[in-house]
Amino acid sequence: MIPNLKDYEKIVGKEVIEGFKSSSERLVGCHISHVNSTSQGGGVAEILNTLVILMNRLKIDTSWRIFKGSYHFFNITKKMHNGLQGDAKAKMTSFRKRVYLEETERNCIMNHFKIEDLVIVHDPQPLAMITHYEKRQPWLWRCHIDITNANPNIWEFVQPYVNKYDGVIVSMEQYKKPDITRPQHIIMPSIDPLSIKNAPIHEDRRNKVLGKRGIDQDRPIITQISRFDPWKDPLGVVKMWEKVRKSTASWC
Repeated sequence: MIPNLKDYEKIVGKEVIEGFKSSSERLVGCHISHVNSTSQGGGVAEILNTLVILMNRLKIDTSWRIFKGSYHFFNITKKMHNGLQGDAKAKMTSFRKRVYLEETERNCIMNHFKIEDLVIVHDPQPLAMITHYEKRQPWLWRCHIDITNANPNIWEFVQPYVNKYDGVIVSMEQYKKPDITRPQHIIMPSIDPLSIKNAPIHEDRRNKVLGKRGIDQDRPIITQISRFDPWKDPLGVVKMWEKVRKSTASWC
């Protein structure tokens, strides 16, 4: 299904949708480009798949560029990603820096931003692109992760690129970093309630999937849909389940 603003009225109400239309009028005719490193499979791609279309529905000319990279590049940026979230083992060696910067330059040769009024770069993978352009417009870096406890080795490499942007967007007030010299703005995380991931599952299919795995369907279920890694806080889900179980007799 291609997202349409009217489809969201039943969720947020017509007044909210009309508010979006009104507040976006000053951007009508502007050209905005989003840049990230994947078209599917991650949270950023999921957001952009809906956001870019809805921005165009509001008559804001919005495009989406996909940053391409080799196996080595994405392996390196995964370590960067984890290091920015606090992984103490992550390290940017001279080889990793060279691969990262070469892949960045390769992408910049293939992408031009001459007509855009705003460029929004998402997460660390395409971060260094800004160094390859004579800026004709504001550039924003949208950071979708918590970098408040970043590995110093990774942050030392990343910080100079971050501070070249006109502004940085983080997900919460607590995620602002004092050593970022550019203005920091907040856009809270969001989901698309009409995406396939959030669509209701038919009862027969649900029963078949749960039954195959021996899950008791007569009791409440708490589930986390995410990758199984420390940054998704799986232990937090377990702790939350323990609290719910203690306070709800039917779960005992």
